[in-house]
Amino acid sequence: MVRAVRFYTDVFVSYYLGGELGDRIYQSSGIETYCYTEEECRWTPVSTRAWKKLEPKPKVISKKEAIALEDAWRDQYPSLMCLVRHRHDTDVIVDCAKRLLDEGKDPSWFEGMWDNMGGGIPADTLRALECAFVALYTRNRGLSR
Repeated sequence: MVRAVRFYTDVFVSYYLGGELGDRIYQSSGIETYCYTEEECRWTPVSTRAWKKLEPKPKVISKKEAIALEDAWRDQYPSLMCLVRHRHDTDVIVDCAKRLLDEGKDPSWFEGMWDNMGGGIPADTLRALECAFVALYTRNRGLSR
């Protein structure tokens, strides 16, 4: 079954890159269409009507190009919106914590986030981000036991 699914996605799915609509990757089987944007970091369904009305028409790209672009977006700092969308993805949470550390943030940054009700981030995700950040912060400063 897995082979059939892979065969289907390799042969029967086309990938497109949005133009003036912004940087978006579309994948379409002719029956279903999905869109991937950097802001949302996930594939979302596109209605058939919306797909037919897209102007200018997205250009066709290879699966390899689509995967490379998706990986590049995912490798960048996940925005808070991306964190909301991937609230249970530990890799995204850890990547976000690393980026905050690289930006010179310290644990007090989270006080402002908690005061701001998490800035829209669910409490459990913010707590996970804070724990990951504090662990990295502590390790990088040689404060671990």
